[in-house]
Amino acid sequence: MSSSGICFSVLCAVVLLFDFSNGACKYKPADYRIDRARNEIVVFCSHRGVEWSRGMVHFDQDCEKCYCNGFVMQCCESRDVAGVTMIPGCRQEMRGCKVEFYRYMYGLKINCRTGQPFEDIVGF
Repeated sequence: MSSSGICFSVLCAVVLLFDFSNGACKYKPADYRIDRARNEIVVFCSHRGVEWSRGMVHFDQDCEKCYCNGFVMQCCESRDVAGVTMIPGCRQEMRGCKVEFYRYMYGLKINCRTGQPFEDIVGF
């Protein structure tokens, strides 16, 4: 095997390891279109109907943020999926993209982390 073949194999292995170690993220090559008026190739990222060329876009409804560097788009879950998965005596609830833990005390919904009532006072 030539040295370029070895380098390519090592590069593939590194990319696969990185991709598997970051399970909440997806990678996709950027899209392109040919602008015949300017005689140039326009490279951009496109996700959920939004197009942009560089930087980060937040998709709050889907708990996702995407970063475009011009050639590759990386989209990651911004949902609170890591950390504590259970607090004894508490229930779990998604509030937007964040996990909250609560319990009922005297008919009030109490946040298990802060000990304070939630804004929506719903009992039973």
